[in-house]
Amino acid sequence: MHYEIGDILIFKVNRRDKENIFQKIFAQLQLIFDGKASHTEIITHYDAQTNTVTTLGSNSDGVKLRIWDIQDKNFAVGRLKEGVNQRKALYVLEILESKYLGTEYSYRGLFNASINAIVEKFIPKIWKKKIIIKEKDKFFCSELVGEFIELVDFNKKISTKYEKNISKYYLTPSDIYTSKDIMIIKDFGWYYEFARVELYTSVLI
Repeated sequence: MHYEIGDILIFKVNRRDKENIFQKIFAQLQLIFDGKASHTEIITHYDAQTNTVTTLGSNSDGVKLRIWDIQDKNFAVGRLKEGVNQRKALYVLEILESKYLGTEYSYRGLFNASINAIVEKFIPKIWKKKIIIKEKDKFFCSELVGEFIELVDFNKKISTKYEKNISKYYLTPSDIYTSKDIMIIKDFGWYYEFARVELYTSVLI
């Protein structure tokens, strides 16, 4: 499997959750009610020799470049169905890195995503996602991915089976994973079907 610049790394369980109790709890709520994914980052480089990817993403420690083992069953990888021009993707990522590296993580963005996921679970065809609490100059994980998608694909916004053109400000990792605009080229390993039970137990410890 070859991974491209601009592919999206999707996490079933965000392993940095344990570093912050608020992120841990809200990630748990997302998995309970959204059920698909709890974190996402953008692939900036793939090393076939070591089977690792470098990603740009926003986590509890802010916007950073990180390296991950792509064979980990905790990860799925998505790609825009229309494809991404690699030269343009690299250019957009350079812009994002220069503007946002070191930017703080948005806990209000995490709150927005979690509340929207909970309400949508109960009234999926009625509820329209919205910004509940605004926050400038900080990024929730999928908000940064949404920013990348808009810049690389002429203001494109992700659509799901329930809602079209979801704003990056309340886009969730599960929206990305289930979107009809995203092709999953690597899916989660089978044992992560039990991730919600694992996280629920860990929250109580």
